[in-house]
Amino acid sequence: MLQDAQSQLNMMQEEINLIFTNVKDVIKSLSDYFSSGDMSFQNFLNKNEKFMKFSTTELNFQKDFLERNKFVEQTKSKEILASLIEKAGIIFSKIIQNAYKANYLIEQIQEYYINEKIEENIEVSEGLLGYRNRLIKKQFNLLTQKNGDQVFIKDGQILGILQKNMGSVTGQVRYNLEKIKYLQFQGQFGIKGYRIKQWIYYWKGLQVGGGYYNLLGQKEGEWVDLTNNYWDFRKIVEKGSYKQGKRVGVWYIHMNNQVMIGGSYDEKGNGLKNGKWTDIADGYQQYQELTYNGEYLNGKKIGKWVIKFRDQTIGGGSYDDKNKGIKTGKWIEISDNFNNLTQILYNGEYINGIKVDRWDSFINGQFKDQKQYKFGGGSYDNKCWGLKTGYWVEKLDGYSLYDNLISNGQYKIGKKFGKWEIRLKNEVIGGGFYDSRNFGIKVGNWVETNNQYSHISEITYLGEYWNGRKVGRWKTNYQKNQVGGGSFDQGGNEVKIGKWIEIHDGYRWDSYVTSNGEYKNGKKFGFWDIKFMNKSIGGGLYHEGIKNGMWVDIVERFCDDLQITYSGMYKQDRKVGKWDTKFRNYYLYPFQLIGTGQYDEEGKGMKIGNWVEISDNYERGQEVIYSGKYENGKKVGNWDILFHQFETMKIGGGRYDEGGNGIKIGNWIDISDTYGTGYNKSQVIYHGEYSNGKKVGRWDIKYRKYNNDSFLTMGGGCYDEEGQGLKNGFWIEINDGFQDGNQITFNGEYIQGKKVGRWDIKFSKYISAPFLLIGGGSYDEEGRGLKIGKWIDIQKGISIYNEVIFEGVYKNGIKIGRWLEISLIDNEILSDIQYDN
Repeated sequence: MLQDAQSQLNMMQEEINLIFTNVKDVIKSLSDYFSSGDMSFQNFLNKNEKFMKFSTTELNFQKDFLERNKFVEQTKSKEILASLIEKAGIIFSKIIQNAYKANYLIEQIQEYYINEKIEENIEVSEGLLGYRNRLIKKQFNLLTQKNGDQVFIKDGQILGILQKNMGSVTGQVRYNLEKIKYLQFQGQFGIKGYRIKQWIYYWKGLQVGGGYYNLLGQKEGEWVDLTNNYWDFRKIVEKGSYKQGKRVGVWYIHMNNQVMIGGSYDEKGNGLKNGKWTDIADGYQQYQELTYNGEYLNGKKIGKWVIKFRDQTIGGGSYDDKNKGIKTGKWIEISDNFNNLTQILYNGEYINGIKVDRWDSFINGQFKDQKQYKFGGGSYDNKCWGLKTGYWVEKLDGYSLYDNLISNGQYKIGKKFGKWEIRLKNEVIGGGFYDSRNFGIKVGNWVETNNQYSHISEITYLGEYWNGRKVGRWKTNYQKNQVGGGSFDQGGNEVKIGKWIEIHDGYRWDSYVTSNGEYKNGKKFGFWDIKFMNKSIGGGLYHEGIKNGMWVDIVERFCDDLQITYSGMYKQDRKVGKWDTKFRNYYLYPFQLIGTGQYDEEGKGMKIGNWVEISDNYERGQEVIYSGKYENGKKVGNWDILFHQFETMKIGGGRYDEGGNGIKIGNWIDISDTYGTGYNKSQVIYHGEYSNGKKVGRWDIKYRKYNNDSFLTMGGGCYDEEGQGLKNGFWIEINDGFQDGNQITFNGEYIQGKKVGRWDIKFSKYISAPFLLIGGGSYDEEGRGLKIGKWIDIQKGISIYNEVIFEGVYKNGIKIGRWLEISLIDNEILSDIQYDN
């Protein structure tokens, strides 16, 4: 059979080669023919201009040209030929696309036999999932199928599928589950699974990035890349050029509606950074506005580097100048989870890239009147092994300005030993012992804090360790009162057994949520009851740790202000059939149906048919609902956006493509991420048109204060008509959180998606008050979108209660020299900041 197929393919190859050879010969012949005619006509014109004598052949050409109007004939012939060649090109393109599809099918058969003996594998993995304005660690099930595809499953629902392509790498150290859920790709696969030609990236149906792949699956030309931790609250992209899969030339960073020069890659195509660079921190939180500024040589950091938070230097140090990228000398470094509430710094010395001697830990105040103070630290050995030694005071997860959570004890050869204490504001709240001979191993009785410990979530765990493993009875306490717990096996395997009461993530004063049930050999089985304030609100059956049958799940952030349940059937841990969404305003009220829809019956966890579903940010005052249709887990056709408060009203919506790509098309009314009523919410909509997921033409920005008010146009502008999603011409933009008392507009011009020339910042205190000029400045005229010259910037969160501006100078998008922080209320200079020149 395979020999016959091989023989058939050989014959097809001969036919295709013959056809393509003939087509190329015909096109060359036609090209020569028309070129000859063009040359004769051009010679005729040239001689006419110079009044030169014509030969008999040329006179005959002139006579024929004038009598038959040969120029018009030749032009028409060219037009007909161009049309026919274009049609032939479309046919050949379809042939190539079908050939790639056939190639894909053959490769799938090959993969099937290669993976025939491979069993499907499911494992518990860890990723980052959105919670309010930050990404937090969450466990999920990662199913690796026989064909190598990875299926991401959370709470019985498929978040997304990463297809295995032989020509691409899909593995990640830690998965950004927001990307898995919302990032879609559209493009063509070539041989060996390579991505080829144009690829477009979509985020929730909107085009956000992409570029071109060559036939070997390498990026080429202009690209828009999304950063690793791109998501709704951290939309940072990088723009620049690729050459055979390697970055070249200047790359720009687009962050927080601003553009800055990242730096340059070498032009030889090695993808190595060179010269001065601004790197952005690969953080997970909205307010982790960190950059690293310094110089690269052949991809290695050299010389002085500074760390900046919100444009102000907070740390840094030096790398060796021998192109090794090794830290040396005095350094001030930042903690992994550095943010506006947890500004933790480490101060000490490096020798040949290894920490030595004393390192101190500091925390910065969030505001200018809060000073930096030392809270901990310790010493590294002097033998340049980089091992901690002696007495140390370290921060724990949950350390912040308000929760000074630390642990203190002894290190020996880089391992903890002896007694360690856990302290909150100098009060001992926990701790235990590490083995004095087998360093780093916990033994005996311990009191531990959970990784979200804070003054509003004082959770501790009390129990016994044996040889570093939990054994016997463990208690879970909240504010020193037991709220949960259970038993681990005595064999030292740290396997849960028997009855357990477990607390949900975020357990605190307004979220007393527990799950109550039984473990068998470390797996949940039987009925598990979900309780809120000791009253049952949900639950269902487990079998070997897998959900089956009828279940009532609860929303991840279940609390006083967000009481939502999801009820339906599980089949082998996958949602199937009809699922209902219910909500209540108060724990004594009954749950009311607010949404419903169907999952496929095959257990793929995919939404199908008509759905009414709540927004990701649904909560009291922000009760936004979406209504429309799914096909194979993708939105299609008309979708309405509804707002429910006392009554349900339509506030927006539009159409998704019918091809199942989940791409917005046609006329749309979008809403802001914070649409609603109450604190930090506002009713802002955006009205315009989409083409293939890109905004085109005129878009208006509208606002209203109350539900019954009419929407007023506050701004807007035009996108290009070519479907590139680029802003052009004059625009009026608004600030995030636009509402009464905080109405700010930015007024200026775009060219090809980049701000240019003068931009004004205006502020209005109330809906009926005029907008007054309070700031602004200029962007470069080269179209890079970089701030230059004198500027008056506004403080984030400016309002009638906090009217603060910053006045100074930009150079290529970077603050330089003297900047003043000024109060507009009394014109007082609040601070005087000096930046590097």
